[in-house]
Amino acid sequence: MEEKFLKVLSECGNVSAAIQAANVARPTVYAHKQNDPAFAQEWADALDRAADVLEEEAWRRGYEGIEEPIFGNLGGGQGHRRDWPDAAVFGYVVDFFVERGEAAQIPR
Repeated sequence: MEEKFLKVLSECGNVSAAIQAANVARPTVYAHKQNDPAFAQEWADALDRAADVLEEEAWRRGYEGIEEPIFGNLGGGQGHRRDWPDAAVFGYVVDFFVERGEAAQIPR
């Protein structure tokens, strides 16, 4: 249970997704976190890794943007354009760090 939960948590930073992947009940993991300091530290480390991935992707999208296809009236591909539509991604990054009490790490 621990290994799968922590692996998924470190990949996505989402406790619900990690619980589902590990096929364990939410109260079980929170009780384990409260009663096992080593597990609690591994949980925090997994969230740190997820934050790094999230921050890296937000910066990449902010710098490079994303390439989107352009479609003509007949539905055929007409090329590509670069766009930077990720205000929502930045908002998510802000919320992620604020929720963890790490507002000083918010990219500016």
